[in-house]
Amino acid sequence: MTARILAAPLAAVLLAAAPVQAADNPLDKDRYSLSETGDGFLRLDRQSGRVSLCKKVNDAWRCVPLPDAERALEEEIAALAIENERLTARNRELEAKILAIGRSAEEAMGGLNGKEARPSPDGLSAEDEKQLDRALDFTEKAMRRFFGLMQSLREELEEKPN
Repeated sequence: MTARILAAPLAAVLLAAAPVQAADNPLDKDRYSLSETGDGFLRLDRQSGRVSLCKKVNDAWRCVPLPDAERALEEEIAALAIENERLTARNRELEAKILAIGRSAEEAMGGLNGKEARPSPDGLSAEDEKQLDRALDFTEKAMRRFFGLMQSLREELEEKPN
């Protein structure tokens, strides 16, 4: 028998074996569409848009739903949107905590009776800044001496005849 001779009885079997929702009419002949493939049939559910591949396996016809790439992408997008909302809310929560900690630190530092205990904007205390200034002064003097020595050596070499 050829596939075309089997198509009509197969269509009846596949349509009758299709999953039926409670509100659907099981005798709705226009719900499913069958298209012949090389090794079976593709069954399209016109209501849900789902496609199944129907094949004869061990003398019985079986229809296996095919993966729907668009639906999978839509589900992934929806899941990512939910995760994005969750992470955005968590980010706002953490920002609020950071601001509260900053205010608490400012209040604690303000309660030191006006003493110079606040760090500078770069995070250095007044004593640290004094030490840094001394180190920079020392470095400047050392560099001036070094370059002075280099200048003296250059002058000496230029003065000597060959």
